[in-house]
Amino acid sequence: MDAVISISDVVLAAMDSLRDGLHTCEIGKVLSFDAGECTADVQPVNKRRFQDADTGEWIFEDRPAYPRVPVFLPQAGGFGLSLPVSSGDFVLLVFAQTSISEWRESEQVSEPTDAGRLTDGHPVAFLGAFAKGAAFAQANASGAFLGHESGNGVDVSSADVGIGAPAGRDGVATATSTAAFFTALNAYATAAAAFATAAAAHGNDPLLGGAAPTGIAMASAATAAATAATALVALAIPMLASNFSQTVKASP
Repeated sequence: MDAVISISDVVLAAMDSLRDGLHTCEIGKVLSFDAGECTADVQPVNKRRFQDADTGEWIFEDRPAYPRVPVFLPQAGGFGLSLPVSSGDFVLLVFAQTSISEWRESEQVSEPTDAGRLTDGHPVAFLGAFAKGAAFAQANASGAFLGHESGNGVDVSSADVGIGAPAGRDGVATATSTAAFFTALNAYATAAAAFATAAAAHGNDPLLGGAAPTGIAMASAATAAATAATALVALAIPMLASNFSQTVKASP
């Protein structure tokens, strides 16, 4: 006797077919990256599953890669962050609700020619997806880090900034030390100007003697300028040194 197909079977089959055509997001693996266009060929990590109509057996098959997927890197206002996207990196594929092809060409509000909704025709890729046990080695909850997983880079906390390799990391001047440097620089400039004024006055002094009032003033101004210069150098050396034993700490 032939199998009887019920209305519910028809409805369920129709719902399954509709569901299979809806795409939201999934993980993909980068096969290649075009830095000029900032696009990548991306292979979905999950195979397609379907049921054999005759045997009822579930079958898995590879899915084709998505070509020239736009890779979204952080950028705004003319500034951006570039990362060396490599083959083997994982991304989050997000499927646009409607076509974005026209917008990508014009950067204007557009009239999409593709009437499909939630299809797999318009994916975009976001960097940062990772498998269990493969999280970024420098991830932490106490500050920000920009650099390589080896630790070579820049890390920022609420108290300090470090740059370079973990061993012998260079210090970076904080706001407190930078302010102190410019205060010393201003003091030196003021003292140097006072010395120049005193020297000019002494040059016009008819006595031209070291004991003359203008000579005494010039000597005093020279001493003040030297003191200011010493303070300036003391602050400049730690800021310009190529290696610090520790990062420069900001004052509490």
